[in-house]
Amino acid sequence: MLRLVERAEFNMKPASLSLDRLEFTKIHVAANPKYDPGSEEANCAYPQINFNFSGVNFVRRTRVNFPDEEAADPRHFQVVFSMTALEKDQEKKTLPYEFDVEVIAYLTYLGSEMHGVDRFKAVRYSAYPMLYGAIREMLSTTSARSSHGMLQLPSADFRKSALSDAEKDEERRLALLEPNATMPAQVADSSSAEKKVAVKKSRKKLSGDKSRS
Repeated sequence: MLRLVERAEFNMKPASLSLDRLEFTKIHVAANPKYDPGSEEANCAYPQINFNFSGVNFVRRTRVNFPDEEAADPRHFQVVFSMTALEKDQEKKTLPYEFDVEVIAYLTYLGSEMHGVDRFKAVRYSAYPMLYGAIREMLSTTSARSSHGMLQLPSADFRKSALSDAEKDEERRLALLEPNATMPAQVADSSSAEKKVAVKKSRKKLSGDKSRS
């Protein structure tokens, strides 16, 4: 039987925002002994938990840092992204696993079209789904070898929050350009207090506020 294979050749255009490195700084996944694997929502035709995430309380925290000396034209960015779901934060749901995972992306802006808040929007808009996807994959891989079987996080849309969070980044950038200005607070997605996690710096000294995030 003759099979025809279509092949398309193209030149890949380099992206204006380059991912230099992606690393995990915290991976905590624990099986919840209170979860009943024999419950209805644990039954699935696929080798994974058919868990309904409706009503689950997540905590998401983000932070974007950049070098102080690049405030006029930021090029190097460190995007910190964490997702947490703990049993103590749930009202009605019993989680199969508790998890607290943090991941960092180091990005370099190579273009010249975006300035000011638009550049921060591009950074967060690109980084959020990338980092959430990394956490999703890490949780799936880890839980697949654990007590209740593989748990996969649901799809998520971060477009709206990424665009609004970027406004605070631009405020901080402008504050760095003004002498004696007070730095605005970073973006936080939960009112819960959490100590700022020390993160590894990229090649340049990165600017970030001292508030909880």
